[in-house]
Amino acid sequence: MPQTLAIDKAFALFTEDFTYEHAKYDGYYTRESLYKSALRNQENGRYNGSVTGFKMMNKIIGLKGAAVQKRFITKSDGKITESEPQLSLFEFKKGKISCIVEYW
Repeated sequence: MPQTLAIDKAFALFTEDFTYEHAKYDGYYTRESLYKSALRNQENGRYNGSVTGFKMMNKIIGLKGAAVQKRFITKSDGKITESEPQLSLFEFKKGKISCIVEYW
């Protein structure tokens, strides 16, 4: 699947007013700015397949949100490694993701 198509499919999961926040880096991104960044990263070869998936370790489900503890799975030089545990909060509206806040 071409990367642009994969990016479009991922962004189809987000509401029009979606926001992404990264507390550690004081980052706040709108859907539009994050989409442009994803396209730029793809054009610059930053999506190289080294991140092969993630492992969900814990989750707490709420009425319109979910807190998830996860680890990214990466592959480099034939070796598979897992990242440190990371906490993410997902908020939902009308069946789509409206906000993601990273706490790592």
